[in-house]
Amino acid sequence: AHPSKREEIVAANGVYSMQQDPVLASLSKAIRSQAGDRFSGYDKATRLYYAVSRIESAGWYFVVTFPRDTLVHQAWAHAQWVLWIGIAAIVILLAFLRTILRQGVAKPLDQLTLATHQLSEGSSTTEIDGTRTDELGQLASAFNSMARKVAERDTALRELNADLERRIEQRTAELQDSEARIRTMLEHAPEAIVVVDVDTGKLADANDQ
Repeated sequence: AHPSKREEIVAANGVYSMQQDPVLASLSKAIRSQAGDRFSGYDKATRLYYAVSRIESAGWYFVVTFPRDTLVHQAWAHAQWVLWIGIAAIVILLAFLRTILRQGVAKPLDQLTLATHQLSEGSSTTEIDGTRTDELGQLASAFNSMARKVAERDTALRELNADLERRIEQRTAELQDSEARIRTMLEHAPEAIVVVDVDTGKLADANDQ
């Protein structure tokens, strides 16, 4: 039996010479050159893969063939699917890595940059998340420690400046009060009193006497 030679075989009363077909002739030669009841192989002349089972009682060969071009085409089609799946997997992996890097590295660095900018502008309440246990967490903890020390020093400087201002105001008030008492004494003194600037030798003040 043959899938495309059935009518010719029936017309010849079941007798068909394989020599009439170059493909069948090449396959017959390749099959008859091998021993055994079951075997398989490849015929370069016809570019066909074949599998053979010998039926000893009838003297027949049961042959199944598969064209190499069809096999290559199917293999290429499967290879394309594998290629596209691989590309899709790589794209997904890269997107996943980008998200991980964004959340794990870029975002903390952006927060650190923003906090550094705020600290440089004088913000004393700047602080970032330092709960991580990796190197970025250690960096965040070090920054928070530095920010607290800066805030403490800034508070101390402000308190010192306020204390200096209070002292200056107090001293100024004392000087003004002393000057007022001296002027009152000059104005009410019975004798004439003249105050001369020792640096310039000029008259600085005098009473009306």
